[in-house]
Amino acid sequence: MKMLLYAAAAACIALPSASEGQSPQIVVRPQPLQEWVAAASRSLERQLMRMDVSQVEPGISAVRFNIGTKGKPVNVKTVERANSDLDRVARLAVRRARLEPMAGTNEKQTYKAIVVMGKDPVQLAQLRSRALARAAEENARWAGRRLPNPAITLGVIADIPNS
Repeated sequence: MKMLLYAAAAACIALPSASEGQSPQIVVRPQPLQEWVAAASRSLERQLMRMDVSQVEPGISAVRFNIGTKGKPVNVKTVERANSDLDRVARLAVRRARLEPMAGTNEKQTYKAIVVMGKDPVQLAQLRSRALARAAEENARWAGRRLPNPAITLGVIADIPNS
């Protein structure tokens, strides 16, 4: 199963280091967003690769969740439905993934996994474009509301193997 990864952006905060002449301080820098998204997407991808998705209908499914203790996703809910099989696969992959919370966030941080599955490269490209357009619209809504904790979004795009 070939997987392609994409992500929507969100803000990160880096702490300043000590100025010259001051005693050195311990500086904690959060993991950059792109690194976190790549690691989380790989974890989600590993879970999808372990599942039989050969009978799953193509589509886009989005799952929201929080990350609880020991990297276990909690409060897993489908928020954009595709079809029952793809929605079930997406929720199960998220529940099975082990994800570290992104640095600088708390247990209330919302995450969103977008799972896109298609049967061929043309269909995957079309679905990917739709998913990216939806993500851009949602990001614009979040930015317009100026909410303190927008959802951190990650995605996995997968082809469905021929059965």
